[in-house]
Amino acid sequence: MKDKHNLEQLWQQQPVQTVDLEKIETQVKTQRWKQRCYAVLDIASMIPIAYILLFMQDKMSTLAFSLVALVGLVALIYIALLIFYRRHAAFSKTATTQDYLHLLRRQIHNNVLIARLTRHFSWVVLVFMMAFYGILYWNNELKPERWQIYLISLVISVIGVIVCYVWAHRRERRFAAEAARLNALINQE
Repeated sequence: MKDKHNLEQLWQQQPVQTVDLEKIETQVKTQRWKQRCYAVLDIASMIPIAYILLFMQDKMSTLAFSLVALVGLVALIYIALLIFYRRHAAFSKTATTQDYLHLLRRQIHNNVLIARLTRHFSWVVLVFMMAFYGILYWNNELKPERWQIYLISLVISVIGVIVCYVWAHRRERRFAAEAARLNALINQE
């Protein structure tokens, strides 16, 4: 009986990590504004493709225009996915602490998915760009006097893809760790 009493005292002396409700509420509000800003930037990223499709059609061949339209369609699908994953934090309303916790958990999980999607989409962009130039090259639609511009844009794109890939990979790891920490905190209650 004494062992049971000692065990209860030992158990009661264990430190308990409390949930900082104000911090979680602040995190949710911060996530809400970040995700709304990201959604606006995602939509704004379509402006160059829309401009090309609307105002530069007469300066492009039918093949080049079709390829740009295809890239625009893929980009539109990608942006729709991003906005779909951002929906929890960007567009939902919360009232209770439990709502805040679950919203934050869902959005952090979605942030992992967004980072993973961005990481993989970065190399897909590079493949699309090489295919774009390859198809135009094989159809003799690339102007030889502009080879330097094509090469410079390809090199800049490769560097950008590498940076984006590393950045997304780090964000994915950070959000996965944050999700695990939050899940442990929620499950502790």
